[in-house]
Amino acid sequence: MVGVRGNARCNIASAAGQVTGGEFLAGNTSTGYAVHTVRGVYAGVVNKEPSGGVTWTNARGIEVNMDLDQGSAGNVNTITNAAMIWGKYNLPTASTYSVVTNGYGILLDNEAVGGTGQMLDAGFYLTDTNLSGGIKGWDFGIDFSGISSGSFGTADIRGVNGETLDNNTDGLWTSSGSIVANSNYVIEGLSTGRNILRTATFTFNDGTDATTIKVGTEITIQNNNHTNITDVGLTFIPPVDMPK
Repeated sequence: MVGVRGNARCNIASAAGQVTGGEFLAGNTSTGYAVHTVRGVYAGVVNKEPSGGVTWTNARGIEVNMDLDQGSAGNVNTITNAAMIWGKYNLPTASTYSVVTNGYGILLDNEAVGGTGQMLDAGFYLTDTNLSGGIKGWDFGIDFSGISSGSFGTADIRGVNGETLDNNTDGLWTSSGSIVANSNYVIEGLSTGRNILRTATFTFNDGTDATTIKVGTEITIQNNNHTNITDVGLTFIPPVDMPK
């Protein structure tokens, strides 16, 4: 069952041409009026009052598909830039014509409307399907390399408790909080002549008041390139008796 169907196909070659299956626009007239919410497109899925217990295998608020099959062997179509979802802000200098108080590229909300609500699995989830022969579905899970200004205002990532992780300096990741490793912790320099760290602080903590470093714990400084290692020290605070 389809409520509304549209189909636009191009049969005239045009290097600058555009084909749009559907176009919607919501906004003000030249006069301008204050409103609460403006939506370009609204789509919803409803399962409010089933007559009995029912099962839906999939529920999708918005589903998008791009069929870019080549059509036939030897007849390969080239798509230079493909994006499943593409959006752009058009904004003037702040306070010139408009001011955005809280602006986001994508905003998702999980709202409890009955009882305590439910926890969902993830705010963002990637999959790939039926790939083989060593082909990967995605080259990067998240890619910020298109930021033409070279960095973010504060950080690349902000955690739920406010700690940040940024790549504002080329060749360096900076964390505003401590990094805890539940397995081996490795710091590796990828090129000769690079200072890996000026100062590093490692804290061994078993979660109790009495911190214990068990026999068998190994701290290794490895020098594969046979360059100079200087000013290396290992200090325990407070001092502890090392096993013989």
